[in-house]
Amino acid sequence: MTYVALGDRALSLESADFAATAREGVVYCDLLAGDMPAALSGLGPTLERWPDFRAARDCGFESAAQAAIAVLVGRGDVERAAEIAGWVRRLMPGHPLAAACDALLVAATDPPGAVDAANAAALSLEADGRPVRGACMRVEAAIVLTDSGSGGPGAVSLLRVAHARFEALGSEAWCRRIEGMLRRMGERAPSRRGQAGEAGLTARELEVLSLLAEGLTNRAIADRLVLSQNTVIRHVANIFSKLGVKNRAAAATAAAERNLLVDAAGPRRDGDRPI
Repeated sequence: MTYVALGDRALSLESADFAATAREGVVYCDLLAGDMPAALSGLGPTLERWPDFRAARDCGFESAAQAAIAVLVGRGDVERAAEIAGWVRRLMPGHPLAAACDALLVAATDPPGAVDAANAAALSLEADGRPVRGACMRVEAAIVLTDSGSGGPGAVSLLRVAHARFEALGSEAWCRRIEGMLRRMGERAPSRRGQAGEAGLTARELEVLSLLAEGLTNRAIADRLVLSQNTVIRHVANIFSKLGVKNRAAAATAAAERNLLVDAAGPRRDGDRPI
């Protein structure tokens, strides 16, 4: 195969991966909105390729397996969901993603054990450097519990923990989605920290300030926190305004003098970011 052909193949795979990630994001939105038919339709291209993945023992399907199982269980197709979970388990024995798939089946078949199983799987994903998937794991389990009629306190508990995780990750969109779910369940939505941090800085601004004080550029901060560079630029401008400084050196000095430095979030695995 020529270098040109290899390059074309790489671009093709990258495009396919991007498309799959985009579809997965839309499926999650449909799940949160309670629109199972739309979620199942969104997963159609992925589920159609399931026999090929299974025959080739391809790992390309495992990233969508959580969403696929949640949707299939929500549609009452527990048998097909169990088949996919079993495939992931055999392909990736002991992997946190396999535990996550199994936890979703527990939510469908053994509701009393769902909260513990979901939390254990989510913690494993977080420990593996996948905090977003860990938070999504809790949301999916809550949806499965709710759809099965066994939601109640267990689903609410999972959603509240997921909300706290997404707030810590700086995902306003996911926080709003979960708040909407809780309200539809008749529950009060959690309050958010807003501007109540030290010196009027938000939790995210404190993280940006700490990395700025380490000497990181805006691009490096964006990479570290999995943000766009424009978002970082906006955070830096807000920080300068709130601290009353005009440059990065003065901001770093003020941060040290006022004890504003925090342990900023480290890098996450590729593909693990809020949608």
